[in-house]
Amino acid sequence: MGNTTGSCLALAVGVEVTLLARNVG
Repeated sequence: MGNTTGSCLALAVGVEVTLLARNVG
């Protein structure tokens, strides 16, 4: 369970960073 939660969290963070990078770019 912990592993799945970590993956979801990492995925959400990755999406946020990508959106931020696009916004800045």
